[in-house]
Amino acid sequence: MIRELIYQWNDVQSQATGIVLLPVLWETHAVPQMGDRPQSIINRQLVDNTDLLIGVFWTKLGTHTGRAESGTAEEIEEFRRQGKPVLLYFSAKPIPPQRIVIEQYQKLEAYKLSLQDEGLYWDYETIDGFRSYLNRHLTETVNQLTQVTPTPTVTDSPDTKDDAKSLLDEIVQSAKIRWEAERDTQPVSVDDSKVILERL
Repeated sequence: MIRELIYQWNDVQSQATGIVLLPVLWETHAVPQMGDRPQSIINRQLVDNTDLLIGVFWTKLGTHTGRAESGTAEEIEEFRRQGKPVLLYFSAKPIPPQRIVIEQYQKLEAYKLSLQDEGLYWDYETIDGFRSYLNRHLTETVNQLTQVTPTPTVTDSPDTKDDAKSLLDEIVQSAKIRWEAERDTQPVSVDDSKVILERL
C-alpha cells in the first residue's frame, strides 16, 4: 500500500514539483556484500542514500542487531543522527491471538514508550486511515525537504549608506545648478529644447 501511495503521489505531484519519489526497501535494493554486520551494510547502501524513512509497526519490533533492538530501530536512529525525517506509525488494529508473540509485542510496546519523549508518531486503526495520514504527511515532509531557503538580504553598512547619501546629494546639487543656468533659456527650435533637456 505504501508503494502504491508513493506512485500515486508521483502521478499527482511530480509534474508540478519536479520531484519523483522512489520507494527503497532492503529486500529489493540491498546488494550482497561481506565484511561487516548486515545492518551496517544496509545502512551504507540504503540509509545513507535516502531522504526520508517511513516506519510502520504492528505486532513486533524485530531482531536485535547488536547495536539496536532491531534493524528498523537502528535505521530510525541512523536517520535521526543524520537529521533526516522519520515518519513513524503504529497500527492499533486488533491482533489475532495466534499472531501475538508475547516477547516481541512487549519489546515493541517498550520501544514505543521510549519514543514518547523523542518525537511525534502516529497511531492508526484502519488501512484507509493510514493511507490518508501518510498521504498528507508525505506531502508536508517533501515540501519541507525541498523548501528553498531565502537568500539572505545584504544589509547596508553605515559606510554604504553614507556613500549613497553623498552621491544622491551630488546629483541633486548638480541638477539644481543646471536648472538655474537653463531655466530662463528659451529654445528656438526642437533641437535646442532637446539639448536643454539632455543637460538637465
